Amino acid sequence: LRHGWPLSAITDEIRRALGVVPHILPMTDQRAETKIVTGEGVLHFQEYLVQRRNEPAVQGVIYEGIEVARPAPGVCEAIRTADGIIIPPSNPIVSIGTILAVPGVRQALAARRGRVVAVSPIVQGATLKGPADKLMVASGYEASALGVARYYGALLDAFVLDTLDQPLAESARHLDIGVRVLNTIMSGPAERCALAQAVVEML
Repeated sequence: LRHGWPLSAITDEIRRALGVVPHILPMTDQRAETKIVTGEGVLHFQEYLVQRRNEPAVQGVIYEGIEVARPAPGVCEAIRTADGIIIPPSNPIVSIGTILAVPGVRQALAARRGRVVAVSPIVQGATLKGPADKLMVASGYEASALGVARYYGALLDAFVLDTLDQPLAESARHLDIGVRVLNTIMSGPAERCALAQAVVEML
C-alpha cells in the first residue's frame, strides 16, 4: 500500500501466492473504516471488538470514507455475472453492511434479486460469535433472525434461519422472500458441508 499498489492487486497477489483458485475481491480500493459510536466516544471497530471486547454500549455505526469509495475492479461485474449470490452468516452491520454501503454495490445486488440467498448469523436472539446482536439493535433492528431478514429486505430471494428459530419462519415469509429452516450451527465439517450444499441447492 505504501508503494502505491491498490488493495485489489495486493489481494490477488496473495491469492496467487497461496494457490487459491477462486477470485477474491475487496469491496473497494479506497480507504474506508468502520467506527462504533459508544457512550465513551467513537471507537475504531477493531478497538471496540478486540481492545474493549464489545463492552461499551453501542449507539451507532459510522462507515468513514464510504461516500467517496468506489467498488474495486471486478466487484459489480462479479455480482452481475454470478450464477448465484450467497450472503454468509457474517455480521450484517459491520461485515456485510459495510460492503453494501459502497456506492453502487447495493444497486448491483438489488438487480440480481432472484439469485440471492442469505444465511442468518443470529440464532435465538444471539450471535454465536461477535457483537452482531448489539449492532443490530443500535442500527434500529431487532436482534433476531427476523431482524436480519428485515435488514436485507428486498435484496433477497431466499433466507435461511436456524431450526431453533422455526417459530420466526412464517413472519419472515411475510417479507415476500422464500424461507428455509436448516441447521446453521456449524459445529464441524459435516455441518458445514450440509449447510453449504443446501444453500447451493436453493440457488
